[in-house]
Amino acid sequence: MTPTQTPTRWLHAFALLTVGLTLIQLLLGSVVTSLQVGMADPQWPSAPWYLAQIKWGDYSAGYLIEHTHRLSGYILGTAVIVLTVWVWVRRRGLLRWLATAALLGVIVQGLLGGFRVVLHAWLGLELAMIHGTLGQVYFAFMACLGMLLAPGCESITWASLRQAELPKALRLWSWLTPALILTQIGLGALLRHTLDPVWQRLHLMVPFVVVAAILVLKMQVGRIHPKDLWARRYAMILSALVVLQIMLGVESWLVRFSAGVPAVTVVPTMNHLIVRTGHVLGGALLLGTATTLGLWLRRSVVVPETVPEPERELEGVA
Repeated sequence: MTPTQTPTRWLHAFALLTVGLTLIQLLLGSVVTSLQVGMADPQWPSAPWYLAQIKWGDYSAGYLIEHTHRLSGYILGTAVIVLTVWVWVRRRGLLRWLATAALLGVIVQGLLGGFRVVLHAWLGLELAMIHGTLGQVYFAFMACLGMLLAPGCESITWASLRQAELPKALRLWSWLTPALILTQIGLGALLRHTLDPVWQRLHLMVPFVVVAAILVLKMQVGRIHPKDLWARRYAMILSALVVLQIMLGVESWLVRFSAGVPAVTVVPTMNHLIVRTGHVLGGALLLGTATTLGLWLRRSVVVPETVPEPERELEGVA
């Protein structure tokens, strides 16, 4: 490893750590929603060190989980601030603005989480759905930023992404697949918070389209980029994740809607909580993998400009 590569590797490692913190924040948010403890404490904001000032035995588990979610948000926000400053110091161009967007995104998510508490009587349900869905979009964005900060990706710019030449079919499916996954995530948020029969049916039907899109995308990658090891890996991970996600989705559905009692009255057990939380995280990982794959494909097919060689004079010709 050369001295110039070391700062890049450390920055990439910290970016991956921030992606991991984002996933932890999603996990805690899913637990808060599953246990319906988003309003365990109607006071917001609270200090980051609030949990260190109280006696845990005096408060319910839901109250502590909700404040752990808030604490995780503070930690994530601090990490994103450090990452943004680091990128502005060490990198140039596109990455600076993407890091700034990451900082703005975590601020917006924090405000939405707070407004979901203080405006609960007015917009609590709507803000909760928006907050949860945007959290998974934010994870996908951070996954793409982490990939762009990897050593070897320094040459990626706005121009190189615009000039990337993809076959029409691959371009279509690389955009359509994340869009379909995001649609399914949105339907899942609507179902999770409202239990409306319309969202139940749509959330059951759209996965068939998502699976078909992932299979087509995987075949396109294998046909057009058979020697691109990372593209094939992303496609394989995407295929494995969708199988796991379907299994978790079926189990979550059985837990919620096959108990013989109204779904709203089902009290989640620890097993139920693990399955439903895993299903939420699976959606985030699917979206993150699909968007990262689409970005990688644009990185890997940039066609460099070629300079024509000058014509050589034939020997022996006067």
